[in-house]
Amino acid sequence: MGRKQKKIKIEQCISLFSEEFSSFGDPRTGIPEIQLKDFLLSCYAIFALKYPSLLSFENDMTDEKKFHNLQKLFKVDRVPSDTHLRDIMDQLNYKQFRKIFKKLFADVQRSKLFERYEFIRLNNRPHYLINGDGSGYFRSDKISCDCCMEYETTKNNEPITKFGHNIFAAALVHPEHKEVFPLCPEPIFNKDGNNKNDCEQNAFKRFIADFRREHPKLDAVINLDALFATEPPIRLLFENDCSFIIGVKETNNTVYMQVNDGEEDGSTKHYNYSYEIGDKIIKTVHHNYRYRTKVRINQDIKSPKVNFVEFWEVTSWKDKDGNDKEQKRHFAFLTDIPLSEESIITIVKGGRARWKIENETFNTLKNHGYHLEHNFGHGNENLSINFINMMFLAFFVDQIQLSSCQKFKEVMKKLKRKMYVWAELIAQTKQLFFESWDQFYGLIVGDFKLKIEVIDTR
Repeated sequence: MGRKQKKIKIEQCISLFSEEFSSFGDPRTGIPEIQLKDFLLSCYAIFALKYPSLLSFENDMTDEKKFHNLQKLFKVDRVPSDTHLRDIMDQLNYKQFRKIFKKLFADVQRSKLFERYEFIRLNNRPHYLINGDGSGYFRSDKISCDCCMEYETTKNNEPITKFGHNIFAAALVHPEHKEVFPLCPEPIFNKDGNNKNDCEQNAFKRFIADFRREHPKLDAVINLDALFATEPPIRLLFENDCSFIIGVKETNNTVYMQVNDGEEDGSTKHYNYSYEIGDKIIKTVHHNYRYRTKVRINQDIKSPKVNFVEFWEVTSWKDKDGNDKEQKRHFAFLTDIPLSEESIITIVKGGRARWKIENETFNTLKNHGYHLEHNFGHGNENLSINFINMMFLAFFVDQIQLSSCQKFKEVMKKLKRKMYVWAELIAQTKQLFFESWDQFYGLIVGDFKLKIEVIDTR
């Protein structure tokens, strides 16, 4: 019998951050007035509390009485001004954040939390689904920095140049769970005076090298869209001992020609079943699978051979007026996972769960309080990506709490929406003195009486 899952509290995460931030390389010389870890912890607090801007955070937290909660909850000794914070964060090497993501991920592994998120078992070893995709998080035709990507477009029929920042992000997900656990994002940006735009595939190459170096024993199934259904990314995955599920389009004539040829010699197989759903309106769902092993990616006879799985879902029913209704969905994937009638169902579930990187990650960060698309600052070097790293750390901790912290689950159940939780967090830290996160969560759910002191805001 395995060990019982160990709960991870937010205090443990912040203690880890405090310890690791103390080891960051300080770009300043001499003896600074404010320790570097205070800049970093203050920055983390901005994203953990979901402040919409650095200035609003500074205005709230420089008050001596309100600052009490920042000390107790985030271990901050002094709060820098928003301008000073930007100056220092801009100079920090963004790669220093990788070790924090790695250690936090390792803590979650040791807690046995990930056991609930096992995707598939191959060679009697648990494998976990890692979704990856690129996303833009800032666009402007007026504001730019040296690291910005450049895009030519039109506005009012006039050609203009737009500037923006992109990232390649990945997260451990499971088709049946809402929580996602992000890895350190990889920036897609221009660097070192290079006039040629960086791209998502180059960022993926950097990501996969870092991922395998930092997690050499993690058995992963990398889940990607059709952009990566080409030979270089697939060879890279094979070389780094990563299984994969990659979407493929019908425009890939080489793959589909082999699958269609397999209909004649029997190497292409089929599997289907149906079931009913609904109560008042009964719907019949038909699942049809077509699959084949050892398919070449392109016409080169030396190209890697992969497995192919195609899936159709047809849902049919009669509406309240007796009219026939039908809804169709179609997906196709390339994978290295051995195919069977059991595994193809799991493969399709995993491939269809790729939207979790779009919805549960990017959409949450953009539209549910984290302000991913807000320009917190461009800077001259690493400011933008360092803010994104902090945002992802705050998001990571929130996902851990959603999965592991019972009190946080009770808070979510009571307030129902994350936006309400973030608003309550800011409001209460302005009004009351708290000594711990348990005390704050306890106040919201009302499970015990608190000895609290009201902050005099006069």
